[in-house]
Amino acid sequence: RSQKVIAESIPVIVTYGLDKPGMDRRGSYNTGLVMMALDELREQAEQTIADAHANHKAKRQAIANRPRYLAALRRCVSGLYANQKNNQSFSYGGGAKRGGHDMSIQQYALLGMWAAYRSRIILRRNYWNDQERYLMSLQHLDGGWSYKPDRHTSRSMTVSGIGSLAICAANIRKKRITRQTTVIHDDRGLEIKDVTNHSPNTPVEKAINHAFDWLSQHGLQTVEPYYLYGLERAATLTRTTTIDRIDWYETMATKIIARQGGDGSWSSGMGATCATAWYLLFLRRSTESYFNSEDQQPVDVKPAAPTPVPTPVPAPVPSPPELSPKSSLPPQSSPQHRMTADAGDRACGQIPS
Repeated sequence: RSQKVIAESIPVIVTYGLDKPGMDRRGSYNTGLVMMALDELREQAEQTIADAHANHKAKRQAIANRPRYLAALRRCVSGLYANQKNNQSFSYGGGAKRGGHDMSIQQYALLGMWAAYRSRIILRRNYWNDQERYLMSLQHLDGGWSYKPDRHTSRSMTVSGIGSLAICAANIRKKRITRQTTVIHDDRGLEIKDVTNHSPNTPVEKAINHAFDWLSQHGLQTVEPYYLYGLERAATLTRTTTIDRIDWYETMATKIIARQGGDGSWSSGMGATCATAWYLLFLRRSTESYFNSEDQQPVDVKPAAPTPVPTPVPAPVPSPPELSPKSSLPPQSSPQHRMTADAGDRACGQIPS
């Protein structure tokens, strides 16, 4: 049944991307989510194309679909550009003049842009640097971020700020920020120590450490699903294992599992669909799947690589006998499985604090 639902959703996702993405009332949110789905579909198509055991029908379908996914992604990038103001903030949708900045829109727009970047779509020059500077300009003196610049710091918006800033840093530097390390002891097995980098080298590292200082006083006091999906992303992107010397994942995962309903779902003020999706993304530690992984150890973000899609081999060109016809196929990479953040944001209700 789930495969049928996914199959029926794909034309809707592609049509949105190819039509006028970003121009609807919640366009920046919707476009960011659609871009994450399109990036996942693009990668699945490339996996099928690269799979020597895939049947010919599946390969033909993947070869036909992949350009459509990329075309839709490019249109979505243009849609978000149309909603982006000169100061790097995004409107709700329908053009740059509609609505002012809020950290929730910024978060999902950047998640969409990151999806396009993973699909090797070239963004504007210095795009991540400009976003990094803008996000740092919004950080409060206490280290956190707020929904609007003139409001109080909140948990949800602080993890949005950390995660968005860490995305920019990873794409600029081609590696994640490392705040903490995991230490293995002898007969006691795995023990997580709070080995925080108290000597950050860059302004971004200092800003992120400052934000985690604020979270250490406020960060593990709620199991609200929108917040926890943001917390998972913020901690994973900065290789943070503990907050205030507490294993954030084990602590919150235990609380989430205890709240699961008999039918397998979760509920919240934003509705069961969004709550269940966000909790599953947290439990799956979905952000880690955007990175290469060996023996469960996180490693650097993957650099952009040649698009792993076979191209038709040109017919041999007549040549003297001593010459050979030339043809080439791009090398195949091995894209890793990733989970797509398919939960809505605004559509699910009021953004929590």
